[in-house]
Amino acid sequence: MAPKSVAENLGLTDGDGQLEVPTLGCGTAAADSDLGIAFDEAVDEANAILTAAGIPASNKAVRGFVMQVWGTLAPNEDVAKMGAENTVSQLEHAPGFEKAVVGALIEVMNESREIQELFLGDDVSLKALNKVLAHLAHRAVSQQ
Repeated sequence: MAPKSVAENLGLTDGDGQLEVPTLGCGTAAADSDLGIAFDEAVDEANAILTAAGIPASNKAVRGFVMQVWGTLAPNEDVAKMGAENTVSQLEHAPGFEKAVVGALIEVMNESREIQELFLGDDVSLKALNKVLAHLAHRAVSQQ
């Protein structure tokens, strides 16, 4: 028989909650701001790209991935300068912007791999992460 706490619904969300979106340079914008709406549109487009490629990914996975890539691009001063000086079409076709996007992708992928390898390969780190997430789960319940 399972302990009561195992079967108890903690009311945690599925990961599609509203997060603030990083702005160019630094800072964040509210999820319901123009930037937040554009971010949601970027997630929808990324989902469409993955679906067209036959890659099944959850919305929360795509949202997290776009957030990581955008969060890496947003503080880049060159990206901010290009964004201010070019139209969307010019920016989309600019070699410097593409280079920044590829650099952000590589950085995100390398960091993700290192993080995954640590937590899946080191019991001490996994137990520490478990502790942190247990505190987070408890805090999430107390915020309702």
